[in-house]
Amino acid sequence: MLFEMFVGKYYFCKNLKTKKMKKLLNFLMIGAVSAMLVTTSSCTKTCDAGYEGSDCKTEVRTKYYGNYKTSGTAVNTSGSFTITDLIVSVSSNASDVQNFNFSYTIGGDTYLLNGKIDANGTAFTVPSQTAFGLTYTGTGTFTTSSMTVQLTEVDGGTTTTINLTGPKQ
Repeated sequence: MLFEMFVGKYYFCKNLKTKKMKKLLNFLMIGAVSAMLVTTSSCTKTCDAGYEGSDCKTEVRTKYYGNYKTSGTAVNTSGSFTITDLIVSVSSNASDVQNFNFSYTIGGDTYLLNGKIDANGTAFTVPSQTAFGLTYTGTGTFTTSSMTVQLTEVDGGTTTTINLTGPKQ
């Protein structure tokens, strides 16, 4: 009888361990399948340059259109000059979805320059261009609420570095 109790207890324990192992295995399989589904469904869509959004039809540049009240400095061999409350207007440029125009008025002259938003959608470059006989190049960044721009202005033999930053109005 002791032998039967031992064998019966062994069988019960073995059967109990097998049931626990099956439950554990089922639990692990369900967890693995769930993890695969989450990983598979969390992919992101890559939009063409200059576009964003779930349907990739929203132009990145449009969120930066508007006026920015900027301040900063202009530095050249003659010295450093403070710039305050210079309104820089950002608008569309029909040549390319990544291009935009920006303009500002100084001394009655309105300077119209163009920039190109980089692939990351926040940085931009100002390719070499001429306005009022001055040559400009530069870089800058946007956030949804501000603009920063660094321009190099060449007037004959004088190079001026212009740094502006300011909030969107």
